[in-house]
Amino acid sequence: MYHFAVVALFGLATLKLADLLVELVPSLGKTRTILTFAVAIAAMLALDYSLFAGFGVQLRASWMGTVATGAVVGALAGAWSTVLGWLEAGRTETTERRSGGTRRIAA
Repeated sequence: MYHFAVVALFGLATLKLADLLVELVPSLGKTRTILTFAVAIAAMLALDYSLFAGFGVQLRASWMGTVATGAVVGALAGAWSTVLGWLEAGRTETTERRSGGTRRIAA
């Protein structure tokens, strides 16, 4: 179970790293999804971490587990993006509801 938690947190870290790269280099925004997967796979290769080895799943070659773990981390980064976007939208909606739906204009 710990392996899944580690991979989920790697997904969050990958999402934030990809967001930072897009903020620093705005032209990368068009390829955010590919960038996220590339960062995830590169990170798992650098760490040599395999979710499948953690669960005892045998693959033909050890690199396959590491690359597949990177793909899982990239997919979880997309899931984190959706969850965080939903939470932020809910927070904005609650704030507008409390203030009566009108926005204050600062002079």
